[in-house]
Amino acid sequence: MIKNRNRRLQKRKGSSLLIVLAIASILVILSAAVGTGVVWEANNARNQEKKTQAYYIARSGAAATAKWLENMTDAEASKFNALTFPLNSKNNVFKNGTYDITINKIDQQLFVESVGRVKSGTSYVTDTVTSVLKSEASNIVASIKTSIFGVDGVNINSPIKGDIGTNSTNAGAIYYNGNYLTGDIYIPSAGDLKKIVTKVSWAGDLVIKRADNEYQEPTYPINPGSPLNKGSVTISTPTSIDANSYYDNINIVSNTTLTINIGEGDNTLSIKNLFLSGNIKINGTGRLRLYVEGLILTGYGSNLNSDTDSKNLILYYNGSSLTLDNGVKFNATIYAPNTNIDLEGGATINGSIVGKTVKTGNNAQVIYQNNTSSVPISSSSGSKYKSAYWK
Repeated sequence: MIKNRNRRLQKRKGSSLLIVLAIASILVILSAAVGTGVVWEANNARNQEKKTQAYYIARSGAAATAKWLENMTDAEASKFNALTFPLNSKNNVFKNGTYDITINKIDQQLFVESVGRVKSGTSYVTDTVTSVLKSEASNIVASIKTSIFGVDGVNINSPIKGDIGTNSTNAGAIYYNGNYLTGDIYIPSAGDLKKIVTKVSWAGDLVIKRADNEYQEPTYPINPGSPLNKGSVTISTPTSIDANSYYDNINIVSNTTLTINIGEGDNTLSIKNLFLSGNIKINGTGRLRLYVEGLILTGYGSNLNSDTDSKNLILYYNGSSLTLDNGVKFNATIYAPNTNIDLEGGATINGSIVGKTVKTGNNAQVIYQNNTSSVPISSSSGSKYKSAYWK
């Protein structure tokens, strides 16, 4: 009896030991899990703290840069606006971290990107903020009330609906064929009417008015560099792009349409060289200010904004000469006071043209649209800036 009882007690003691060992193992595992969780939470909290520090370092760097830009003198602003963008400043020390600054400029806005950096162990934690500043300068605006204005002269030999004008007092600065011109003629207040205006012998007399108009060369947006400079693209299938960017070259091949999204308000798109064989459409209710330095028409019947109103587009052109022919159709105000413009071959312009000289012939026509009387030209080279928003 006693021996059996002892055996049962020993078995119970063995079972209890196993239970104790199992519980101990579970506790060890739980402790390890809890420990791992605590370490993860601690690391996560530390990383979050470093991320917050990186954010405020980036924000402080952008704020300090924006404040300096806002406080520039006129002379400093003039020199600043003449610089080549983007501008960079690397590894600026701030408390326990550093920040990098990149300044881009497009149209009349500055984009100050700041990357804050804080060391965390053997690596770095970063965060990025951007401050956007807008020019406070008042735009210089040109008032356009004629279908064609040639600063140095106008020669009309095709249908023109609307007034024409010039700033020149030279002999024969304006020549017209009476059968083609429907509208009045504007000449400078000082000048000999009989000397300035000439016509074919059988053409009827038109109303001559005196007005002094000044059309300055527009200020072109500076190449902002990457990432706002999109480089060169060839459009061979229907494609959409957004305004407020810069391209070195855009080549639109025949029978292809490029749609430019503009949204509301004034939008800017700068293209160094535009090769147009296809079509360009404007999508949006605002206005596109399209800056082009070189425009090459490489096809027949190309259209620029032909589906919407001419008030939606101002084409600023900077080349020495421009020939529009081959049945092209533009719904736009063309502003090119330093360009000799030749309209031929059935070209149609619904809007207005300002050029250095403007010559029309061979069934080209200009039809004035009384909806774009004010064209922004530029801002003072000493433009100052004011913080607009963060992103």
